[in-house]
Amino acid sequence: MLKQTIADGIYLYQFAPNPGGHFGFNILALTHEDKALLIDTAFEDHAHQVFTDLIKNDLKLDSVVISHFHPDHISGLKSLPPVPRYGHANAQITLDKWTAKEEHPHIVPTFEIGEKTKIQFGNFELVMIPLPGHSICTMIIDINGQFVHVADEIMTSNDGSPILPFITNTVQSHVKSLEALKHYCDYTMILGHGILLKGREKILTEINDRLSYLNELLAHDSKISVEVATAKCSCTFLHLELHEKNA
Repeated sequence: MLKQTIADGIYLYQFAPNPGGHFGFNILALTHEDKALLIDTAFEDHAHQVFTDLIKNDLKLDSVVISHFHPDHISGLKSLPPVPRYGHANAQITLDKWTAKEEHPHIVPTFEIGEKTKIQFGNFELVMIPLPGHSICTMIIDINGQFVHVADEIMTSNDGSPILPFITNTVQSHVKSLEALKHYCDYTMILGHGILLKGREKILTEINDRLSYLNELLAHDSKISVEVATAKCSCTFLHLELHEKNA
């Protein structure tokens, strides 16, 4: 586990990829006085390590915000004490597809977010914005107008190499979400998997490479190869096998 201080009271816990994979797992913690709010929980072992670190630093878990309800973002809830959980109003759709029904009571949101919603946590103003792209239940989270947690709309490896977009909603929705993220190019972007993204030019390049891939999928009526789909991109993506699921 690597713990990175992003700003005063903001910490990113980053975990290594599974064997044979390239993308790791991130959990974000906001802290105020003796309390902590988490954004995402990764898997159970990851969440347990983060919770242990909170206790070590005399912090009590106050609440959890879930960016979207895929197993690698919610499974850690099962190893955390029960606290208020914020999540997209479409969470149940994703849970029904990806998670065993008997697990749902532990991970369903206690506060469903269907429109832009602000909450205050200490000195932090969080704006939860439904933005179904990668998933039908994705939310991005604006933190104090300086940072934005973008879930899995953009993914990289832990060393910053781009990961091919993974579509579990629709190509059109993912395109729309990436276009919306252009409004946050002056923020620091916090990813569900990967590094922090900073700088307008860098962020626009990351977004436009993914848009190039997705728009190539939309431009063809029949299935195309990953080589054709990524030919206009300025980068080399990792996890090209995801194309078979996207196409």
